[in-house]
Amino acid sequence: MGEDLIGTAVSHARFGHGTIETVEDRYVTVAFNRDHAEKTFQYPDAFEKFIKAEDPAVETIVKKDLQTAIAQREQEEAEMSANIRTALDKIAEVQKQAEEKKKAGKSKSRRDEAQEEYA
Repeated sequence: MGEDLIGTAVSHARFGHGTIETVEDRYVTVAFNRDHAEKTFQYPDAFEKFIKAEDPAVETIVKKDLQTAIAQREQEEAEMSANIRTALDKIAEVQKQAEEKKKAGKSKSRRDEAQEEYA
């Protein structure tokens, strides 16, 4: 995702204009003209709020990658939520069983005590 972005002109509100120098894993490194600074950003997330490709065709490709990444994150979050709900349900069931066992143990003890008194 995004490997063909090397050499793409971008702009950033704070750092100004720059060029994408490297793309590795999910990160892009941009060399900015102002101060000759290099900054690394998460790809494609940074294009959502911070960076904008100056070429509209590239911006369209980046937005598509961004939509894919967002959809993937939403899917992962939904799966995590489902796993958490399942775990919480299991915990509640174990707690319920423990309470029932505890009550049964107390009832039995009182019954045993009563029988011992009358014996």
